[in-house]
Amino acid sequence: MKQAFELLVSGPEADQKWARQLPDGETCVGRAPQRGWSVTWDRRISREHFTLHVRDGMLGIRCLPTAANPILRPTGGRIDKSFLAAGDSFRVGKTMFFIDQPDCSKNANISYEFSWEQLVIVRQLNLDSLADVTEAINSACDSKTFAATVGRILVEKLDHGDRVAVVNVDKTDSNDIVKPLFFKNRQAAARHQIDYELLNESVSKRTPVLHLDRLSARSNRTGQHWAYCVPVKISESEDCWRCICVSGRFDKASSVDATVDRLMADVSLAAQLAQLEALVK
Repeated sequence: MKQAFELLVSGPEADQKWARQLPDGETCVGRAPQRGWSVTWDRRISREHFTLHVRDGMLGIRCLPTAANPILRPTGGRIDKSFLAAGDSFRVGKTMFFIDQPDCSKNANISYEFSWEQLVIVRQLNLDSLADVTEAINSACDSKTFAATVGRILVEKLDHGDRVAVVNVDKTDSNDIVKPLFFKNRQAAARHQIDYELLNESVSKRTPVLHLDRLSARSNRTGQHWAYCVPVKISESEDCWRCICVSGRFDKASSVDATVDRLMADVSLAAQLAQLEALVK
């Protein structure tokens, strides 16, 4: 059986990533190739930068004459023309490329599900925060007031995370309605971005879900992008959910278990806040 290959691509921002299985034959990769795969976010990547060629279970790469910047190995050496294997990686500009064996999920993320039980009493709200949220819930005239209070506390109390968002998801009709109620960038350079794939998975499974970028989990050169969503049902009669979404980046990648341990206290705090509205009311 011939070996198949998958190309994982990861830029400096959390939403700059994709994973695709390489077809037999030649595939051109660049910022805007006439025919091929686009990596639009990195100006250091030329319109047509390199080709990948799959034939008889072998994978080759060739840097094109139109490439303005070099293709670099993890060691810093240049690639002009070479064979590649699963596990190899290379970089152009600020974008990392990783060769992998195809994953049946065709997903650029590793997904981890938290159980509600493992989040209990991991981290307790302090009394000031608890009183603040309770007062906001009792006096709130609309969802935005509550969401703003929850969001403000998360921005202040979380140990990790660049972006915080509180959104409503209405799945009552065939077309899901996503309504952002609050968002805040904790870092000046961070960009607000709602991960709809994460939202849908978390609500469908009715449990907090963490996404880790598959490429950064294998390579320390890009750090590690992550995002989690905590959903709580807010209507008994309709399929409506309040979701707390937090995303960020660690400078150094680690295993899934280590990342889960590092984020556990923050996810527990978000879960407590998400559940408070229903408990108080």
